[in-house]
Amino acid sequence: DDVFSGVIKGETADTLTLRDSSGREHKIPRAQIKSRRNSSLSLMPEALHQGLSPAEFADLIAYLATLKPDP
Repeated sequence: DDVFSGVIKGETADTLTLRDSSGREHKIPRAQIKSRRNSSLSLMPEALHQGLSPAEFADLIAYLATLKPDP
């Protein structure tokens, strides 16, 4: 059995579209989904900030903030 994890990008009556941590999208027929659950873990790698300087981390947060849609 295949196991997929990622962010749900779309759903129809027949298909679930999931984007994985590599940015690839998977269209999964609903008929083939045996179970589904929400994860309490983030797709962001753990301890990412430890490899970044404070300025690089601030730049990352600023960039991520630009990805949020305006209310």
